[in-house]
Amino acid sequence: MNRVAPKWTNLNSRSGQGLMGNSCSTAARFLPGFVEPPWTDLNPHLHLALIARLMRYQMEGARVYFGADGSVYRRDDTYYQEEARKFIKGGGRLQYWKTRLVDFGADPVDLVDRRLPVGDQHVIQLRYVVYRTEGQKVLGKLPRGMCNRPTWRGSTFLVTDDLSGPDPHILDGGPVGVLSSSAVLIYQGKPIVLNDGGDEITVFKNWDNGRLAPICTLAYPYYKFNQGE
Repeated sequence: MNRVAPKWTNLNSRSGQGLMGNSCSTAARFLPGFVEPPWTDLNPHLHLALIARLMRYQMEGARVYFGADGSVYRRDDTYYQEEARKFIKGGGRLQYWKTRLVDFGADPVDLVDRRLPVGDQHVIQLRYVVYRTEGQKVLGKLPRGMCNRPTWRGSTFLVTDDLSGPDPHILDGGPVGVLSSSAVLIYQGKPIVLNDGGDEITVFKNWDNGRLAPICTLAYPYYKFNQGE
């Protein structure tokens, strides 16, 4: 990846090694060699219930969603259905891909780490449109070497084969969510997971041992805008 990174960019890696040579997720998503998965766009209006369930799973976590710890839902179905409608109205896209994304997952009920069933998995990405404030729009006018925040973000989920809800074997969402706060791209024929935390983006891959693990962190440049922008 270093070969294709622009010369002026810089990497902060958790391992201390220059793995990727780039300073923002906008550039990371469009580096040569990174391509979008072959998503199939589903009609979100026909899958409103699925979107609402994934939003609950993401916000409240798998343990709460599946009732594993005795917790009750913090919000009722009406709230998430309305959030799903807002997602659709705001230009959100419901994307589907049948592939092998991860091999291991901690069960939400007993928290035991297990190898997931063999075969392809049903992957859904909620693709959100990101609207910028007036201050953030200034980033688009910065000189070469400075990069703006992306115009979209993804939330990724493994779902059941009938697309009715989240996979019951994955501990994700809530404070431990990785996939549910990440977008998926393909690099050298394999999925790469980009977890965008707002100020930095962490790149994950499915290592040879079958576990999803971070390989580097890319930091956004920081700028202070005038008050009120």
